[in-house]
Amino acid sequence: MLKVLRSTDGGRSWETIGIDRSRQQVACPEFAGCPAAFFGPQIAVASDDNGRVSVLWNASERNGRPARLYFRWSDDNGESWSLPRKLARKPRTDHEFRMMTATGSGDVRIAWMDDRTDRWNTFYKSSTDGGETWTARQRLSNRSGGAPYKSARGFRFPYGDYGQLAIDGNGDTQATWGENRSYIGPGGSWYARGA
Repeated sequence: MLKVLRSTDGGRSWETIGIDRSRQQVACPEFAGCPAAFFGPQIAVASDDNGRVSVLWNASERNGRPARLYFRWSDDNGESWSLPRKLARKPRTDHEFRMMTATGSGDVRIAWMDDRTDRWNTFYKSSTDGGETWTARQRLSNRSGGAPYKSARGFRFPYGDYGQLAIDGNGDTQATWGENRSYIGPGGSWYARGA
């Protein structure tokens, strides 16, 4: 079960809200040396300046199958939620390590990693209406060189839990993520910036 916590009294008490369920995640490839739960479901929460709370998560619909990327929002401090929307659902592609930030009035930006090219890549989308509509997917990890584990198709393995998105004072997106040849390294951190 994927959950968020909500407090309406400044943090003195908390309510648990179920967002979705996930089945057993895909197994980590043996070559990578990572623990079984490395590709498990994860959740990100962000709020814009108008108080719309957005939730982005990945979840598997069936045991051992690749995870899809989902999004929903609340305009009443988590009392009620929109229906879940699939944002990335390419068949037989695992969508992992989601990142999200929000600001202004409905400005939501997300990134994630997936293996649609039989290599991993970091992708980005944005919304100016709180997640009602989204821009086309953009590949952030488009450098084919700079490290031995990179190719034109992508990188060999994600250092997924080292990624983050932010919006700077000019309104530009700042993105970082980790790439690697396996779970145990060596790898590196990468950076992209854009409007």
